[in-house]
Amino acid sequence: MDREIEGFKKSITEEQEKNQKLTMQLNWSEMDCTVSKKLIGQKKAQQEALQAQYSTCLRTLKETEQTLARLSKVARGQRLLFPQLHTKFIQSQHLCPLFALVTITLFISFPALF
Repeated sequence: MDREIEGFKKSITEEQEKNQKLTMQLNWSEMDCTVSKKLIGQKKAQQEALQAQYSTCLRTLKETEQTLARLSKVARGQRLLFPQLHTKFIQSQHLCPLFALVTITLFISFPALF
């Protein structure tokens, strides 16, 4: 009977050790899970911030492209207008010295037009 009791004590001790190991593994797993959930939350917040920044950049790009298209159209119109102004300048150069001065100033300020 003492042998049987000792066998039961030994079995109980082994089961308690297994239980402690399993409890430690469970605790580690729960901590890992908690840390993983926290990191996932942080990454989601970062993703949302990046998505908002991307949307802002995309909207800014579209606005810039629209502005570029509008200004390019204006510039084309001005380049088409320039030969007419130049012809008028040549024709009226002897009549209006002030107009010549303005044209020279424009030439100095905006040489790409000429």
